[in-house]
Amino acid sequence: MSRFPLLFPSGREARILGIASFVYGAGFGSFAASSAVYLTRSVGLDLSAVGTGTAIAGFLAILTALSAGRLADRFGARNLLVYLSVAQSLLFAAYSIVDDFASFVVVICALTLADQGARVARNSIIAEIIPGRNRVELKAYLRSVTKAGLSLGALSAAVPLYLDTRPAYLAVIFCNSGAASLTALLVRRLPRRPISLALAASPAAHNWLALRDVPYMSVAVLCGMLATYRSLLTIALPLWVTTYTDVPPSYIAVLFTCNTVLGILLQVQVSKRADTVEAARRAAGLGALLIFPACAIFAISVAAPLILAMLLLALGVVALTVGELLTSSAAWCLSFELADDRVPGQYQGAFALGMSVETVIGPLLATGLVVGVGATGWLTAGVLSVVIGFTLTVATRWALDTRAAVLTPEPCPPDLPVRLAYAEAIPTLNLQPRAATAVARYRSGSIVASRRTGRSGQLDGSRYAIDSACES
Repeated sequence: MSRFPLLFPSGREARILGIASFVYGAGFGSFAASSAVYLTRSVGLDLSAVGTGTAIAGFLAILTALSAGRLADRFGARNLLVYLSVAQSLLFAAYSIVDDFASFVVVICALTLADQGARVARNSIIAEIIPGRNRVELKAYLRSVTKAGLSLGALSAAVPLYLDTRPAYLAVIFCNSGAASLTALLVRRLPRRPISLALAASPAAHNWLALRDVPYMSVAVLCGMLATYRSLLTIALPLWVTTYTDVPPSYIAVLFTCNTVLGILLQVQVSKRADTVEAARRAAGLGALLIFPACAIFAISVAAPLILAMLLLALGVVALTVGELLTSSAAWCLSFELADDRVPGQYQGAFALGMSVETVIGPLLATGLVVGVGATGWLTAGVLSVVIGFTLTVATRWALDTRAAVLTPEPCPPDLPVRLAYAEAIPTLNLQPRAATAVARYRSGSIVASRRTGRSGQLDGSRYAIDSACES
């Protein structure tokens, strides 16, 4: 699978994930565009209550990223994503019975936890089923089709927003619930993957291995800090346009559309510049450098005449979008290629934890520094991005240099039985022994291995070779 065309990617797994991402994005886009209005106008909550509940849910989601990763390793990322998609369907439907602040907090917290777990599970699936550099290209493709779905969903929300009635908002809620259910059915069509021998027997599966991987976590946190461009675009820029310039507020929609269209059309192509760790390191540095001129252009737009200001804002969005595409592609590559393949869920959860830094410092940077200070705030934000980008390139080199030590297999106790689930889905197990090997016997559709002697043989006509329980 070397290429993923925008509409018809090669590979059955890629097509299933692509369709599932588009369906979920379309449903969620309509829900996101109308949920705040539904909660305030139909349920009767005030804006401060909606903001408080959303903040509480976001904080809890940060704390659950690692646990979601461990569950993905323990029960299988594909299975976890199916369960969480069903949970999302039920919780979206539960919005229809929200009638006060308490019930809103319960629903949005549960829904946000499920959404965070689904993100981690989806990335774990990519790490499990897609080889090497193709992971970044697939991730870019999924980002593009998700954005397309979100845009379509947001446009469809114009109808219930125009009608402004409770039945119209409930129709959006239940359509979104149905989209989540369809996502679960689509993900269920993905092939089941084996629970690796390493996961069952290695101490790596039972310790917070990813969290103790300091170089990897440093890269994750720096990627999260660099991702503050999201808040610059979604928070700082709209406030800047309406507060500091004479540009009509409606022009904000044009700027956002420009960002979305460029993201859909260019994300896959740009991702090819970050398909290895070294390439990702360079892409992160270049993306950070592009954020600075974008911030500088936004800063000088305040002193420009109306037409020129509008052109400058559009040019700044283009520069910021290209920087976004480069840095996001770099982050995906680093999250996959620097991880320990024995516990992909743990590492994807740990990276999500690091990326969540953006949700904390991003709004503060946008409102306190940029909008609060003015043009100087934009310039300061641009300089910070360059500094963070340079630090990320150094941290990436450090992480790459330490991979041999971090990813060294850990010893496991002898005679530890290991169950490899879903053996029927894996016709060939090509596991290279480094320590003692294992003998396997077939039992009830599974393989049970114990560390004794090396042997290979036939299982329902398929050849297998089992090595040490410590190896994957």
